[in-house]
Amino acid sequence: MSLPEIPGWLRGSEMGEQIFAHDWAESGLGPIESWPPHLKLAVNVILLLPSATILLWGPEFIQIYNDRFRDTMGVKHPNALGQPVRISWPEGWDFTAPIIEGVMMRRESHLFDEQRLVLNRKG
Repeated sequence: MSLPEIPGWLRGSEMGEQIFAHDWAESGLGPIESWPPHLKLAVNVILLLPSATILLWGPEFIQIYNDRFRDTMGVKHPNALGQPVRISWPEGWDFTAPIIEGVMMRRESHLFDEQRLVLNRKG
């Protein structure tokens, strides 16, 4: 029995391979084969970006990220893949929750210059 081949929209990065191999059943996103085209496109875009990028998807803000953001995750990776952002980054949730709510509910945009945000990346 051969393993399924990684789809084209996930090729070209280590995180694409990890996303393909990840068990998405408990994330709320369901099997990767059933993801809607717009989610697949969004994942493909972030995987191709040269900067550290994270995608938060669905009502639980499930994390999917690229190779560079994986490096930002530190020891939180690989457990953070497919996990709600509030669980992976509890130390930043008080700051990010109102921003996410503003973006999702009121279509706000935000720009922060020199905003200090302490994240626990090393355990």
